[in-house]
Amino acid sequence: MGDLLLEALADKDGVVREAAADSLGLIGEVRAVDLLITALKTDKVAAVRGAAAGALGELGGTRAVDHLIAALESKEMRVRVATARALGRIGDARTVLPMIRALTDKEVLVRQAASVSLGEIRDARAEEPLLRALDDSSELVVTSALDALAKLSTPVGPGRLRGLLTDPSPGKRTLAIRHLAMVRDPIEQKLLTRDVDGVWPWIDPAEVISLQRVAQCAQKLNLAEEDVRARYQSLVRDFHLRLAW
Repeated sequence: MGDLLLEALADKDGVVREAAADSLGLIGEVRAVDLLITALKTDKVAAVRGAAAGALGELGGTRAVDHLIAALESKEMRVRVATARALGRIGDARTVLPMIRALTDKEVLVRQAASVSLGEIRDARAEEPLLRALDDSSELVVTSALDALAKLSTPVGPGRLRGLLTDPSPGKRTLAIRHLAMVRDPIEQKLLTRDVDGVWPWIDPAEVISLQRVAQCAQKLNLAEEDVRARYQSLVRDFHLRLAW
């Protein structure tokens, strides 16, 4: 199988070369590293270069790191995304600064991949850039940055998270609810989720908490409606909730 896939990397059909690169990474064919590096650097088809980057990430090792770092400058978004993900899997410290630069890439998916990979590498140099990424216009990037900061054991202050509660993006607002709710008691966590179960999806603080929702929460949690209203009132300041009463 490995020999056939190695030969397929030179096939005239780009689709075949792409599939071969993907498969070589999946089966862990270490003999392919040099050929994959060549494909990453010279193949005319972006999909093949992206697949080669992904395979090199699966195969690990440091031999491909410098070539992958260079590929972060590719004009093709899919190559940059695959490369950022691959470097995160390899985890070499040399990739931290190039990945930090990728946090400002013009493409959302590249910034997201860089955030995820910096979380995997867990280098303290990424803390401040990831904190700045919380101001990114994309909720995908903000989500990845928050998760990465958690892996770095970097505390994100409640004040910073509360700032997201009034962001124009509903996704960012619910992200803030999710992270702020982690330190609250289980009943409060349930009150802050749409299905009153303490897990995603979380409520949007821009939406009004109605008396009908209070009744539903009371029934699900086996609480008095007065108790539910009081709990929501206690959450207003920290979560910027809007109450109908």
